[in-house]
Amino acid sequence: MPTTTDEAKKITEIICNYMEIEDALACATDLDEQVGAKTENESLQITLHMLRELLEEASKRLKQEDEQYRQAIMTTCSKDDLAFIKAMKPNQEQTHDPQNQKI
Repeated sequence: MPTTTDEAKKITEIICNYMEIEDALACATDLDEQVGAKTENESLQITLHMLRELLEEASKRLKQEDEQYRQAIMTTCSKDDLAFIKAMKPNQEQTHDPQNQKI
């Protein structure tokens, strides 16, 4: 019996508690391509593909929201405000563990 949409959503929610969405998407893509595409277990194929699709949708949504936020900031802030925001922006390369502690 294949995984339900609600179950797949819960799985993706749990995964995203432990890693950034882009890392989760990369993992789900690898699983879908390297396991799901090669197995004869149809239920596993469907589950892995569902997880990948859910994470792809979530990733696209987050990118759109980030872009909309940036556009809003650009239209409402002065040049001095933008310089301050850029100077205060955290390092994008830092990662966090599930308890939000710097590694």
